[in-house]
Amino acid sequence: IDRLYQKKSHFFDVACPVLAPSHPDGFLIAMLKDAQNGSTHQWEEVPGTDFPLEVASKGVIVKIEEAQASEMKDKHAILNYVALKRQSRDPAPERHVEYEQLNS
Repeated sequence: IDRLYQKKSHFFDVACPVLAPSHPDGFLIAMLKDAQNGSTHQWEEVPGTDFPLEVASKGVIVKIEEAQASEMKDKHAILNYVALKRQSRDPAPERHVEYEQLNS
């Protein structure tokens, strides 16, 4: 986890199933990939399968303090880093101005 805090930038990839009734599986996969500098690249399983923009728009509406993690200690680590700029898996503040800043 220490290496994550030392990185200068982070990439994200968001994959989404897209309904495709004519496909044997009933869906195809489209992915939005971070190209940094505010840009994205799109990848699609089959050309012409667009990443649904409503998924992207919902993805930017976040309340980090309400997010879920597979383990509570991971959630505490993330929230402590955002709020206090330190690495700790101790219980994080329930509310903090830094959460509000990130959420906006």
